[in-house]
Amino acid sequence: NNDKLTNLNGLSSLKSVGRDLRIEGNSSLTNVDGLSNLNATNAVEPFFLSVSQNPSLTRCCGLRPLLDHLAASSPDDIIQISENGGGCTLEDILGGAPCVVICNGNMTLTSQTEVDAFACTEVTGNLTISGNDITNLNTLSSLRKVGGNLSISANPNLETLDLPALDIDNGSLSISNNANLKSISGFNNTQLASSISIGGNPKLVSISGFNSLRQVLAVLGGGFGIGGNDALTSLPAFGALITTPNLRIVNNPAL
Repeated sequence: NNDKLTNLNGLSSLKSVGRDLRIEGNSSLTNVDGLSNLNATNAVEPFFLSVSQNPSLTRCCGLRPLLDHLAASSPDDIIQISENGGGCTLEDILGGAPCVVICNGNMTLTSQTEVDAFACTEVTGNLTISGNDITNLNTLSSLRKVGGNLSISANPNLETLDLPALDIDNGSLSISNNANLKSISGFNNTQLASSISIGGNPKLVSISGFNSLRQVLAVLGGGFGIGGNDALTSLPAFGALITTPNLRIVNNPAL
């Protein structure tokens, strides 16, 4: 019951809550974008979420990460979302996409804990992912764009890589030296890359996706290279590729 409250932007760093969250009776609240990083609870008992009687609340995408977490964690959680503005029912939120969360500058993820806390839909700079205990990149499934270069390298426990909607936005992509990586898929919104290098992944069997990739440039001699992947047997990806000045597919003995 905070009549002058219009948003929750001051809570943008909040990542976890205890046993309940109530947002009720705020007549001027229009959005909950500030909760976009909230994707975990510490509740031992069933969690209680109530978002109700906020008549001006029409943008609720900020609740999507929390609702995804609740759906995966416990069927006994209590969720009440009602009497808000148009477009802010439980069905609306789950049927829509998470809010756009833009993270400015370069980012580096070096552990599974950092990966699990990742909540960006866009990174304006470079994104580097490299860590001995990183086993999955599930939280990056909502990542839409990397404005700089993307490097996924030296992750010895990463077995699958699927970034379904990612656009690397004319940057470079390097996927290398991941000792147990078996499959790569996604990147289906990428149309143009400055360079692509996939190499030194000895257990990599398949590369799929890249359905929209039409051109790879040769920035600083980069071009397009796939090499040193001992188990790679086929390349069903890159079906839309039209042009690249440098193409090197070498030292893949099973291909």
